[in-house]
Amino acid sequence: MAKSVLGYTLAGLLAMMAGLTVLAAPQVKDVRMVQRKDSYTVDIYYKLTGGSAYITLAIETNAATAPTWAGVKIPDRHVSCLTGDVSRLIAPDEVNEKHIVWNAGENWPGQSVVAARPKISAWAPENPPLYAVLDLGGAFWTNKLELLAYTSAEALPHGGLSNDVYRANLLVMRRIPAGTFWMGSHTGVDAWAQPNENWHEVTLTNDFYIGVFEVTQAQWHRVMNSYPSGNANSSGTYDQLLRPVENVTYGQIRGGDWPSSETASADSFIGALRRKTGIRFDLPTEAQWEYACRAGTQTALYNGLPLTTTSALCPNRDPLAWDNFNSGTAPGVNRRHHRVGEKQPNAWGLYDMLGNVNEMVRDWYTANLGTAAVVEPAGPATGNARVRKSGAYDGMRDPRAAYRTEAPQLPSVGFRLAVAAPFRDVPNTLSASDFSFDGPLGSRGATVEKLGHDHFRVNLTTAPGSSDWSNMCQFMITNNAVGAAPMVEFADYTVWATSGGNEKSGMRRFGSWSYDMQEWHPLLPVNVNNKATLVFPAFTQNTVYFGGEVPMAYETMLELIDGWQAHPDVTVTNIGTSVEGRAIYRVTVTAAESPYTLAQRWGHHFVNQHCYEYNAQWRIASMLDWFLSEAAASYRQKHVGHFVLQMNVDGAHNGFGRVNCEGIDMNRSYSTNGWADNLTTESRAVQKDLEQLAASATGIVTTWSMHTWEGRQTESMVRPGPEMGTTQGPWTEFRDILQGNDPNNLFKVLYNVTSPLTPATWTSGTHGQFGNTAFCIEGAGNLYSHAEVLETGRVLMQSLMEYYKGVKP
Repeated sequence: MAKSVLGYTLAGLLAMMAGLTVLAAPQVKDVRMVQRKDSYTVDIYYKLTGGSAYITLAIETNAATAPTWAGVKIPDRHVSCLTGDVSRLIAPDEVNEKHIVWNAGENWPGQSVVAARPKISAWAPENPPLYAVLDLGGAFWTNKLELLAYTSAEALPHGGLSNDVYRANLLVMRRIPAGTFWMGSHTGVDAWAQPNENWHEVTLTNDFYIGVFEVTQAQWHRVMNSYPSGNANSSGTYDQLLRPVENVTYGQIRGGDWPSSETASADSFIGALRRKTGIRFDLPTEAQWEYACRAGTQTALYNGLPLTTTSALCPNRDPLAWDNFNSGTAPGVNRRHHRVGEKQPNAWGLYDMLGNVNEMVRDWYTANLGTAAVVEPAGPATGNARVRKSGAYDGMRDPRAAYRTEAPQLPSVGFRLAVAAPFRDVPNTLSASDFSFDGPLGSRGATVEKLGHDHFRVNLTTAPGSSDWSNMCQFMITNNAVGAAPMVEFADYTVWATSGGNEKSGMRRFGSWSYDMQEWHPLLPVNVNNKATLVFPAFTQNTVYFGGEVPMAYETMLELIDGWQAHPDVTVTNIGTSVEGRAIYRVTVTAAESPYTLAQRWGHHFVNQHCYEYNAQWRIASMLDWFLSEAAASYRQKHVGHFVLQMNVDGAHNGFGRVNCEGIDMNRSYSTNGWADNLTTESRAVQKDLEQLAASATGIVTTWSMHTWEGRQTESMVRPGPEMGTTQGPWTEFRDILQGNDPNNLFKVLYNVTSPLTPATWTSGTHGQFGNTAFCIEGAGNLYSHAEVLETGRVLMQSLMEYYKGVKP
């Protein structure tokens, strides 16, 4: 048996139906109606027992000539101004009444409601009503959304489908009954039948919903916050927004690996709808689309008539479709797509199923559908492009029910939605309790709230004593991650995007995630509804870590130090503790056995200042690794390297950036006058240790201040000390060595810092205090792999060793 289009097999459907028999059927009782005094507003009360149900309301009146109650149902359009516990899935309650408010004065003006009574229907979840509506309005990115259900097009609020709200804010879908039909075409019913339109019998065993209209540009913008459409006629006008969206790819619409998986890409239009509703929205399959288009017909056109010509306006097609002959100012001239819903619908009330824009469907394209009868076809397992149906505003032969071809991204290709009936949930929903801000990666005091299916908002706190500085966003997902593709928003996007404001907003523009804290995957935040937002792929494991850049937890640093300490040329020194009592370590590397005295060796000091600039810390670690490699064995005899990682060692656990647990900005904590007790704990320990090293037999020749800022490349700058240009070559020689060791172009060209920098920075401060050569290594925040970050460390250390030739004079 072929896989069901909507994920069921026939056997599975029967099993599901068998399972449903044990559920209590929903029942409505104790219905009463009360008209408010001096008002046409009517309150209707009822109780729902047994099970959840979609609730709809009808109003019956007594026939004027009947001596007893005749129960004449008034038209649904007069019962559409409703609020309260109606048109949605309602949970049962044995005790409390449900409440519906009917605005009869607006809905049924001039009529008396005295001789009227309510008739409430409870539709079990496995059998929802005929129409489903999703509101994409102001609450789309705020709350979890629900599908509303209605019994007819007349019952739709706001005056029904003629109101443009159904082309702008509301997505409306119509239930299509299961059935068997003839798919494709042959010359007996369609004179323009094509070889790829194989005539064959198809059975769809499941009801499904399909969009009454093509998805419009306004609706796309509501969800995706973009305007991709390529057809520029009347661009930006209200009329333009009510035309179908087009020029979008399968990946942007849905993505995923159908038919091998029902998963949609998290950052797609359909992925967003699934996340906000918990319902498995999708594209229709090709069979679903053609079945819905034909609405019981077998002819080329869905009005039961043939297409009589493809070289001029066909009178049979003109009322149904925008095509090459009627979509412009003249046949073939200024052709364009039009507002959805302007032509006649088919028998199932679906508009623009022919013409206007081509419509992408879920199946991979194949040129041969075969002639055998099939059940719930899902299309080929693989392919090069998805199928497009319908034909478009520029089509001559194309706008026909059987038309099919490959679907590239074009200004004439759009889509409409489908969803299963009954509405199917997206499986494996994460909860807020699955997130943790404790442990090796965390943000002190942060909380998380759930906004919708796999949609969360992280609320960050601020650093101690610094209310304008948010903690950085770091967290761990501890459970239930398999199958989830969460979207996590935080920090106001306008702050996050402001130059210089990245540290204060709680999110830098580069982060990554991992299952094991070993292999990391880059993840760039995007702007969703003016929020900096992380959109994750579907996870395959239950535990996930996220942090800025490529995070380095304090525990990870300790593990690295344990590994380095095993080398005979390594000495590890505890130089102090942080505010919260974590040890600050210096790793010193030089040859244990060397023909050169310590006084003859070049001394170098490497430190990062900001705990959240993890790429800088990994760069230092990579420099240290290369210095301990066999390739650097001879260099270790002539050099001493002092490496300090994570000067702000509390930050990794608390999500603090430049600000430490004392609320002091670590970027402004260096004193050119020497260490002092009023400095912040961490920088006081590092500076005191550095001064002691500078006064030792080895001394310090270069100091390296490691940072990370925005950019694809690492930016390196130098303040030359007295040895540059005297005992060693000019600083430009180091620049040239660096470029020569960088085949992958990971570095910008090294430059000499001539402009004054704030004296309290490590770049200027160490140069001013010791007169040494001061390097500042910035950038590389947007390096897209851990391997590239590590390579920058190798390039720097190798270049340093090659430049400082021989020994100190």
